[in-house]
Amino acid sequence: VYGVVYWQLLPPNTTITAEVYCAQLENLKATLLTQRPEHDKIYFLHDNARPHIAKSVRQKLLSYGWELLPHPPYSP
Repeated sequence: VYGVVYWQLLPPNTTITAEVYCAQLENLKATLLTQRPEHDKIYFLHDNARPHIAKSVRQKLLSYGWELLPHPPYSP
């Protein structure tokens, strides 16, 4: 089964911060464990937005053991 595993809409005028993103990653991990327990290796791609590259986010992803795929630089 392929497709979207987890998504979340934030309330209007909500700013995504590293803390909010970390909470979303925790929810994603829990969802992956229940919906796709057979997957032992997770490849994760996100862009280079500030909340995504915060130290707390990098530490959380490192603790999960997910392999981060490099986001290619923008090139016109």
